[in-house]
Amino acid sequence: MKVTFVAPKEFIPPPAWVRAFTDRQRTPSGEKEGFGIPRSWIFQPWLLLMKEGINCEYTPYLPEEGIVLMLSFNIHPDSQGSDKFFLVDIAADRLPRSVAHFHIVQNPVQAREYANAFYMPHWPEHYLIPRDENRGKTFTNICYFDDPDNIAPELKSEEWQRHLESELGFHFQMKHKEEWHDYSEVDAVVAIRDFSNNSYNNKPATKLYNAWLAGVPFIGGCDSAYASEGSPEQDYLVAAAPEELLQQLRRLKQDQELRARLVQRGSEVVQNFTMEKTLERWKKLIQEILPQRALEWEQARRRI
Repeated sequence: MKVTFVAPKEFIPPPAWVRAFTDRQRTPSGEKEGFGIPRSWIFQPWLLLMKEGINCEYTPYLPEEGIVLMLSFNIHPDSQGSDKFFLVDIAADRLPRSVAHFHIVQNPVQAREYANAFYMPHWPEHYLIPRDENRGKTFTNICYFDDPDNIAPELKSEEWQRHLESELGFHFQMKHKEEWHDYSEVDAVVAIRDFSNNSYNNKPATKLYNAWLAGVPFIGGCDSAYASEGSPEQDYLVAAAPEELLQQLRRLKQDQELRARLVQRGSEVVQNFTMEKTLERWKKLIQEILPQRALEWEQARRRI
C-alpha cells in the first residue's frame, strides 16, 4: 500500500528549512509556536525516508486509499473511522485517537496502555554541541532546556535561584529555544516539570537523550519515559522534591566520580536513541509493521 504523511498546508516548512535539513545543516530557528511537532513527526521522517529511497509521500489532503499517517491533533475526535484507508495516528504529546486503526506513541508506557500502538522515540536534538572538554572538573552551570512554562514553579522563583547560587555556587539558566542544541557551557541538566510525582506518560525522554549525547549529568523528575529508558543512579538522577534536588546537586558537586559514571553510562545507553537508530525504527515501521497491519485490516474488512 502507498504510504502518505498528511498535515495541513500551514505546517509545510519554508524552503529555507527544507534546504538546511536536506543539506545536513542546522535548520533555522524562530519558527512559530506549534510548528515543532509537525516538523518532528511529519516532515522530518518523510524527508529522511525519501532520502533513504523509501517510497512515501506528503500531501495536505486526505488520499483515497493506502496507509495514512496524521498527527493526533489534526484528527477530529468525533470523526468516523475510515473504511477506505488505514489511518495511523501520531499521538505526539496528545492522547491517541480511538478512530485511528493504529497509533504511534513517544513513551513506552503508552505502547503498553493502548492496543495497536507502536513506540517511536522522539528524535534527539539536531547537530547538538556537546559539553566543552576544556571545562574539565568545573561544575557551576545548571541548565534547563525547554519552554519556561514547563518547569516546576519552585525552580522559577528568584529565592530558589539565589539560594542555589549562594549556598552551592551554581548559576541556574533556562535556555532559550535557539540554544537548545548547545551544551558547550553546561555542567548539569535539570528537567523537572513539577514535584507532584506525575509520571507524564504522554511525554518523551528527549531531554535525557540530549544530555547523554552532550556528556552532561542529568537530574529528572518522576517521568515514566526517563525511568523506561534510563536507570536511576546509573545513568541519571531523580529528584521528587526541591530539597531532594538540592541534595542531588550537592552530590554531583562533591563527587566527580559520580558525574563521570553517569556520563559514561549515558554515552553507552544513548546509542539506542541516536538519529541513525531512530531512522532505522522509522524504516522498519514503514516497510514492515504498517504494511502488515494494513493488510490484516484490509483482509478483515473484506470479510465483513
